Amino acid sequence: MFRKQCVFNPTGNISIVCIDCGLKNNQLRILCQLGAKVTVFPWNHPVKQDRFDGLFLSSGPGDPQTQCRETITIIKSGITSETIKPPCLLEGTQYCFIASQNHAFAVLTSHVDKDWSVLFTNQNDLSNEGLIHNSKPFFSVQFYPEHFAGLRDAKNLFQIFLDIVQSYKLAKPINAEKYLVEQLSKRVNGANAPPPPPAFCSRLKKVLILGSNGLKFGQPGEFDCSANQAVKAMNEDNISTVLLNPRNRRNSAEPIGSDRFRRTLILLSLNQVYPYAITPQHVELILRMHKPTGILLSFGEEISLNCGIKLHE
Repeated sequence: MFRKQCVFNPTGNISIVCIDCGLKNNQLRILCQLGAKVTVFPWNHPVKQDRFDGLFLSSGPGDPQTQCRETITIIKSGITSETIKPPCLLEGTQYCFIASQNHAFAVLTSHVDKDWSVLFTNQNDLSNEGLIHNSKPFFSVQFYPEHFAGLRDAKNLFQIFLDIVQSYKLAKPINAEKYLVEQLSKRVNGANAPPPPPAFCSRLKKVLILGSNGLKFGQPGEFDCSANQAVKAMNEDNISTVLLNPRNRRNSAEPIGSDRFRRTLILLSLNQVYPYAITPQHVELILRMHKPTGILLSFGEEISLNCGIKLHE
């Protein structure tokens, strides 16, 4: 996190102040690429309204009721307005955006002020994923629209944000809600959708999925849920799946070279589900047995991602 004021792209034509509550490099990168001058302030730095055209609040920092009260106070004093403090289907359309998110806190729509409306809704659990003000140019999302490694379905929210800021700077304000829905709808329209990334092979036939470790009491289970959804999606597309999901700790502790481990591995290969720890050694054994076309790492938390990095190295 930034500990002092920093300016990026100082020649930009729109002045954006960013409050760093856990700013991602890619958020900063996109704003600069779109032509904005970005001034980043630490989370506890006072903000004066006459210094910027638009205010960008970064993601973070966790529990809003305990970890950002000082930031909320600073924002209220800076914009001389009330702020809401409540204790990805785009609303009004049939468009659904695939977004990357991992949050343990959510906004209760039943507690939202009447001046605000729901912008996005999570279609898995119907929790809120975004709000928009009914008359003022304020909107927020509770997911990452610009994740550098993907997904990028809602990446143009940054361009929409700067367009709205520019309209107010030129004294020709546009209706934020109407413009946002219009631009996002254009993005998912077939003629305006971004081109798909180039495929490294003509057709996937088999994929190895690295699952998550066993859950402890109180832990969220989004990785388990997403891995199950991945298996279903692959099966629907006639892609065979091999799942490495460390559930059975007794089996996970068996020595890799033991006869019992080899016999168990052969039996498990019939179901293509392996309850062993996610290690480069286990993954290499399964790769040699099944020869999959690719590996999905993003469903197994940091352990799977680190395992993939070691294999790549």
